[in-house]
Amino acid sequence: MASDNTRNSSDLNFVITLDGNKIQESPLHRGNFLGSSKPPMQSVTSLDGIASMQLPSKWFKIEQNTRRADATTFRPSTIDNTQISFYGRIQPLDEQSGEAFKQVINADLPTPRIIYSEAMQADSKANIQTIKDLSSAFGSTLVGDNQLTSSTSRQPAFHLETAKVETVNGKNVIAVDGWFTQSDDHAKIKMDENGPVKRRYSGVFFEVNKPGSVAPKIKEMYLLADDNISFTSNKAAFRTALKSIEWK
Repeated sequence: MASDNTRNSSDLNFVITLDGNKIQESPLHRGNFLGSSKPPMQSVTSLDGIASMQLPSKWFKIEQNTRRADATTFRPSTIDNTQISFYGRIQPLDEQSGEAFKQVINADLPTPRIIYSEAMQADSKANIQTIKDLSSAFGSTLVGDNQLTSSTSRQPAFHLETAKVETVNGKNVIAVDGWFTQSDDHAKIKMDENGPVKRRYSGVFFEVNKPGSVAPKIKEMYLLADDNISFTSNKAAFRTALKSIEWK
């Protein structure tokens, strides 16, 4: 596959489908949401659990399917790693983890409802335990590997800032904000004068019910950016996309 810097002068975008070692490309309109207050939108359909939603029309699509997970990603350009992605593990949650997730999102309480906030000085032990119970639903090596769930002295993969239950067009989801660490060429955590180099994240987790299934399958939709400027510039596009969702 051509490197990013050999493709960024093209007037086309691409839909790139990764299936094993096969790569297929087809042209789409191209552009970048950054700096645009009212971008033209595209309707995205046939996502697991989502009938349709609106995304900036000039973002391009990448699909990747493995034995463990399916992922569909949209990026504003080949030289910008900012992404809005849909991620879902193939296997459903175990019964205990699935029940923990259902109890949180189905609780008969008003939304939005804070589960955890780093800014609050006195998060209860019960709320911290809830985050631990949700570790598998969040991905035990991803968002679920955070400062509240890690039991070792190593730097966890994710730093959790907030987690709350929100209602998006009639469906309860768990919304999470925070940041991932980044690794250098030697698989060590990148550091600067302020500590770990942050990859900013905002995402929601939601349940996808399958006919006849007992354990829930959890899907994740998230915005991920390599720096705070890219994250802030594209946060509005992400929230707009969320508000446009029509659930299956």
